[in-house]
Amino acid sequence: PAVSIGNVGQLCVDLLINTEKTFHLKKIGILTSKFVLPLVGYLGANSNQLTLALEVYHSSEWGITVVQQRTPVIIGKHDEFCEEVSQWIESIGFASVLVLASSPAYRRSDRQLQGDSPDAIFGFKRRL
Repeated sequence: PAVSIGNVGQLCVDLLINTEKTFHLKKIGILTSKFVLPLVGYLGANSNQLTLALEVYHSSEWGITVVQQRTPVIIGKHDEFCEEVSQWIESIGFASVLVLASSPAYRRSDRQLQGDSPDAIFGFKRRL
């Protein structure tokens, strides 16, 4: 997910991770990037497990891999981070990628505000 308004992407991924009985996602590693703010903290209020800025979870049963991004990209480093993540995705060979994020309403035009809220907006610079 992308760190975004209301942490929508993060919360969605947390829901996927914490519904172990459904998706059986297990933490398999971390990603490191000099383009995101560092983080070390407890996974939850009553947990002794540590969490980091970029964690990778996988479900063999469902054949899905999920990345939980808990900190924002450093201002001015979005292009570099996207390139870095794109290279990682290509190196793994994922069949498809879904990015979960949200967008603030103030960035929408008056015309867009009068209509329904968009369910998805995609703006990739290049095709993976």
